[in-house]
Amino acid sequence: YGIALDPRYDTILGRHSKKPWTSFVRQENSHLVSHDAIDFLDHLLRYDHQDRLTADEAMQHPYFNPIRGMVPLREAQAPAPTAPQAAPSSGAAAGT
Repeated sequence: YGIALDPRYDTILGRHSKKPWTSFVRQENSHLVSHDAIDFLDHLLRYDHQDRLTADEAMQHPYFNPIRGMVPLREAQAPAPTAPQAAPSSGAAAGT
């Protein structure tokens, strides 16, 4: 992208190499981790927006397979209720 941060941020942020997501898995969180979960995160947290999953692609990711079909999809929503209409006038104008 050719973006250059102000050099003052170098001391705050530092330079870090990319780490595999599996390096964040520990014994206490390993029961929450699956190949699909790591793949899902990897595809969601891409810096390049063209490589990142769209919302529709994310919903189709295999990570959601265990719950797919458990909750029925909403049918087309009913139109929103409209404001009540004013009662029609009786046609009798003042002074007639």
